[in-house]
Amino acid sequence: MELNLEALKIFYEVAKAKNITKAAEKLFISQPAVTQTIKKLETDIDATLFIRNKKGVQLTRIGEEIFEKVESAIVTFESVEKTLKEYNGLTRGKVIISCGVSIGKKVLVGTIEEFVSAYPDVSIVQTDDVQSRSIEKLRRGEIDLLITQFNSDIEGFEFKKLYNEKYVLVKSPRPEFANNDLRFITTGLGSYSNKLFAEFIEKRGLTDVPVIRGTGYNIITALCKSGVGVGILPSFLAEDEIKNKELEVVFDDYQFPAIEYGVYYNEKNLTRAAKEFLKMLISLNA
Repeated sequence: MELNLEALKIFYEVAKAKNITKAAEKLFISQPAVTQTIKKLETDIDATLFIRNKKGVQLTRIGEEIFEKVESAIVTFESVEKTLKEYNGLTRGKVIISCGVSIGKKVLVGTIEEFVSAYPDVSIVQTDDVQSRSIEKLRRGEIDLLITQFNSDIEGFEFKKLYNEKYVLVKSPRPEFANNDLRFITTGLGSYSNKLFAEFIEKRGLTDVPVIRGTGYNIITALCKSGVGVGILPSFLAEDEIKNKELEVVFDDYQFPAIEYGVYYNEKNLTRAAKEFLKMLISLNA
């Protein structure tokens, strides 16, 4: 037996109104059409759903059982419709962004300020992880946007450039740390800056030099300033420390390639909220 969804909706409205005429008025269809639909539904299921009385109609026992099931389904369906309208109207929703703290300060803060001003009821979640794991999260749909360095090894996603940046190798200029040139500090395995670092030590024949792996650029900066070793940093993060002579550039004869920072995303998986956030992110930074 194949039940017609439209017929069940008509049955539901008749049962609620307990009157065929009132149900027809609410549904904006004719009374005969409602009557015909109920008769056909009763024929299809081989059961009487309503008993007529002076005031209208009354559910039979089987009718009451079916009404309970249909009501539950209708309420769920209407809840889904309401949720979709809210998401499409951006009166609710969530945008999940993977972005390092340092990059976030440069491109994310201003975008969030403008976005929440326009859409105050949409939640924003910022997470942080190495690039390789973030890409897998993007692939699984666990995040909406990934703001990171361009990586030619990454395939299957859209990428929109936001700005160019270079990396530098820095250390403390203090004389007592003059002999600490051959200890390196970099980010964790799977990060793009670590990939650049690996290429550097390979080309310079420094693969046997001790390496400290930090959890982010803030700790690398602090370790470099304290004289622990030579760290790799995006140039914009080292500008103030270099200007204040807290850090100095070393190995400046080695030129790291200019890096494109931007946002990776899957166009097919973006929610309305994520699309609007992406639009603002590009508008304010690209």
